[in-house]
Amino acid sequence: DFCTNMATDHILSFGLGDWCPVDDDHAPPASLTSTAYYYVDARLLSKFAELTGHKEDIQTYNELADKIRESFNRHYYKGNGTYAGGEMTALGCALYQGLVEEPERKATAQKLAEAVEANECKVDFGILGSKYVPRALADNGYVELAYRLITQPEFPGWVHWLRKGATTFRESWDDVNSRNHVMFGDISAWFYHYLAGIRPDPAKPGFKHFFLNPQPVEELDWVNAGYRTVFGTIKTAWERQGESIKIDLELPEGT
Repeated sequence: DFCTNMATDHILSFGLGDWCPVDDDHAPPASLTSTAYYYVDARLLSKFAELTGHKEDIQTYNELADKIRESFNRHYYKGNGTYAGGEMTALGCALYQGLVEEPERKATAQKLAEAVEANECKVDFGILGSKYVPRALADNGYVELAYRLITQPEFPGWVHWLRKGATTFRESWDDVNSRNHVMFGDISAWFYHYLAGIRPDPAKPGFKHFFLNPQPVEELDWVNAGYRTVFGTIKTAWERQGESIKIDLELPEGT
């Protein structure tokens, strides 16, 4: 409700935006990412209302989310799959946060892939884009490209930090600020969600029920991962064997 009081035409024009980008000129307006989270918050509040039996709030906040989404697309969608100025974060945000209309999703994902390829798979985003872009690519059929983005060794990027001897995440790509900052750390979750394929089921919290959907990439010969739940450890491993892929799964009893 505070955000609603701050919004104009359902656009939220405050916040830090895509903090610590590689280039400030390549960051979308802070209102784009803030409005996207405003939309997500409204959807979440509607779900919370359903869980807690506040029936009137279910409709109220779903309707608000619909209005935010409509306004977001009216303000930022430029056609042909492009949001704002075509920045990686703008495209990734619209895809990941569920704001792209379904008929335009393929075109927006393609625009994002083209933007990444045009930049030689070097990152061109800040903290928010570091979550949106790899996930949006992998969710829309570009997991190989996402992996290249994550592992390309030149500045700016995660592997560039490793090459300089980093053992912790940095606060900024140029490594001039904090040297123990989790800001760009969603990449760790990306490994579990996509390469290992361990996914929670929002409808059944706590991993009583979950999804396993490993996504092998050509540059890797194997992945071995485990995730500890209250029921026990989920283990997933795959490895290449000639032209085929062998997958081993271990599920906790009762899940």
